[in-house]
Amino acid sequence: MDFRTSTGMALCRTARKLHQHLEHCFEPYNVTPGQWSLIRQLQETPGISQKQLADLLEKDQNNVKALIDRLMKKQYVERRRCPDDQRAFQLYLTEKGLQCWQSVVQVDDTFMDSALAGLTSNEVTAFNQLLRKIEVNVSD
Repeated sequence: MDFRTSTGMALCRTARKLHQHLEHCFEPYNVTPGQWSLIRQLQETPGISQKQLADLLEKDQNNVKALIDRLMKKQYVERRRCPDDQRAFQLYLTEKGLQCWQSVVQVDDTFMDSALAGLTSNEVTAFNQLLRKIEVNVSD
């Protein structure tokens, strides 16, 4: 099989194009795709710890800390002391972070709808199942 048409190259090429397009779509909102994944996760699970967030996003804790620090500078995220353990912090979106989420979630959803245009719901389900199988195969 020609390297340029291999499954691995197709996955990499598609992932890169999706990421580039999302960067462009999110630019007016002053967030990157990486920052967006953190904002979206915090909206779904407010009050989680930095370690829990890193685990959910399957990202290195140092990278998550850097993303949090950048979002704190933008006043999108705040750390609050955990009432049960004063050494620990919980992460929350600020009002400004929630406003960002409300704007960008529509952009993200519209983009994904356009990326999946022409696929039936059964095809999308099958595609997601296949991606999960590949992910399991390459997981530690």
